[in-house]
Amino acid sequence: MRSKSKSNKYIQSHQLHQAKKEANNHIYLGGFVYFLIFSYLTFLGFQASQAEKSNHSLAEPGSILQEEMFTGMIIRNEVLVASQQEGALQYYVPEGEKVKKGSLVCAVDQDGQLQALLEKSVRENKSKITNSAEISDTNYQYLQAQIRNYVINSEDNPFEHLYAAVNSIDKAVQDISSMVVVADPAAFQSVLDTLKMYEERMRNNGTYYQAPKSGVVSYAVDGMEDVTRESFKPSDLVRQPTSISREERQVAQKDSVLFKIVDNGHWYVAARISQEGAAYLQDRRFVTMHFTQKNDKIIAEVDSLYQEEEYNYVIFKLDRQMNDFLMERRVPFKLIYNSYTGIKIPNAAVKEMQVFPVPRTAVFTDRASQQIEMQVTDPEAVGNVTLRQIPIKVYYRRDNSTFVAPINEGDVLRPGDTITYTDPTGASQTKLFHTLLSPEVVEGVFVLNKGFADFKRIETIYKESGYRIVDETTSYGVRIYDKIASDASAYKEFQVILE
Repeated sequence: MRSKSKSNKYIQSHQLHQAKKEANNHIYLGGFVYFLIFSYLTFLGFQASQAEKSNHSLAEPGSILQEEMFTGMIIRNEVLVASQQEGALQYYVPEGEKVKKGSLVCAVDQDGQLQALLEKSVRENKSKITNSAEISDTNYQYLQAQIRNYVINSEDNPFEHLYAAVNSIDKAVQDISSMVVVADPAAFQSVLDTLKMYEERMRNNGTYYQAPKSGVVSYAVDGMEDVTRESFKPSDLVRQPTSISREERQVAQKDSVLFKIVDNGHWYVAARISQEGAAYLQDRRFVTMHFTQKNDKIIAEVDSLYQEEEYNYVIFKLDRQMNDFLMERRVPFKLIYNSYTGIKIPNAAVKEMQVFPVPRTAVFTDRASQQIEMQVTDPEAVGNVTLRQIPIKVYYRRDNSTFVAPINEGDVLRPGDTITYTDPTGASQTKLFHTLLSPEVVEGVFVLNKGFADFKRIETIYKESGYRIVDETTSYGVRIYDKIASDASAYKEFQVILE
C-alpha cells in the first residue's frame, strides 16, 4: 500500500509539472503573438507618419471654350432732329418705339401759357358737360373720371398731355354716346374746339416735332451719330461718346438735338480684332456674337474683314434685336472659336517627368517586377564592367520603344548608359547593346486610386488659365473618374497616401 501511495504521488507531481510547462508555453505563445501585434501597429504608425493626406479631385468629363473678348462700336443709320427754338421740352413717344414718317414725337412750349389755357378751359366746362347730362350713375362716374384724369395729369405734367387730351376726351364721349344724352353738347364741343385751336397754334408756331422718316425713336444722343457704315474708319474706334440723357434735356436750346430716328432694318458692330480672330473669321460668312453684358447671342454676318497697317478690323452686320442696344455705343462681345471636350483637370495637378526610351525587348519581368539590365562600372569585375538589373516602371510605349524610369530612388539612368538585352529573334543568345539617348519629358498626373501616388501620362488637347482638357483614351493614361492629386507639387512618385 505504501508503495502504491508513493507511485500516486509521483504521478501527481509529474502531471503538475506538465501542467506548469504547458501554462508556460501558452504564456510564451501569447507573448509572441502580442509582440507581432505590437510590431504591426508600430509599422502602421510609422507608415502613417510618412504618408500624406490626399488633397484630390476627380478626373471628370468636361469642356473648355476657346474664346476671345473684344469691344465693338455700334454703327446705326441715324437721323437727328434739332430744336428751332428754346422752351420747355415734352415727349410723347417712349424710347425704342417704332413710328411712321410724320408721327408726333415731341413739342417745345415757348411761352408756357398754352397749358394754362388748356387747364382753365377744361375746368370751366367740366361741370357743364357732366353735371347736366342725363345719364346713369355708372356712366356719369365713367365720364367724370375721364375728364378728371386729364385735369389731374395736366397739373402734374403741365404740357405733355395736351396732344393726348384732344383724342382721349373725344374718344371717351364717343364710347358712351349710344348710352348718354349730353344736355349741353355746345359746352363739350367748346372744350374740344379749344384744344384743337391750341394744337393748331402750336403747329403754326413750329413747336411740334415729327419723325422725318419711319424708324425707331431714340433719345440717346452721344455725338457719334455721324458715323455710318460707309464713313467708318478705324480712328472712330477711339472716339469717346458724350452722352446726354433725356432727363438732362428738360429744356430745349436752339439747335440742340431733340431726338433721333434710327433705321430698324440693319445695324453694325465694328471692332479691332486679334490675328487669331481674323484667321477664325477669314472663311466664314456668319458667326455667333456673344454679348456678355446682355447674356445674349446673335448670329451676325461678316460684312467686312480687312487689315490696316498692322491691325485687323471687322464689321459685323446684324438684322435683329437693335432695340436692346439703343442706349449703347460701345459693346463688349466674344467670339467662340472652338469647344474642346475630354477629361477636365486643374493645371496645378500636372507634373512633368523624364523618361528614357529603350527597345521594347529590353524590358523583362523578374520576380513580378519589370526590369532592364544595365552595364555598370565595377573595378573588381573582369573588364571593370558588370551587369545590374534595374527595377523600372513603364510609362508608355510608342512604335518599338518603351519609355521607362527607375522605381528606386538610388537607381539613376543617364544619357550614355548602356542597356543590354538578348537577341529578340531568339536565334541565339547574343547580347545586344543599346545606348540611352536624351530623355523625353512627359506630362502627367498622380493617380491616387491605389493608396499611393501613381504617375499617369496625359495628352493635352487644349489648355487655358486654370484648367485643361486631356485625351481620355491615352494609353497608360488617366481615365475618367480617377482620383488625382489636385496639386502635383506636393507629391512624388510612389508616395503613400492617407485618405
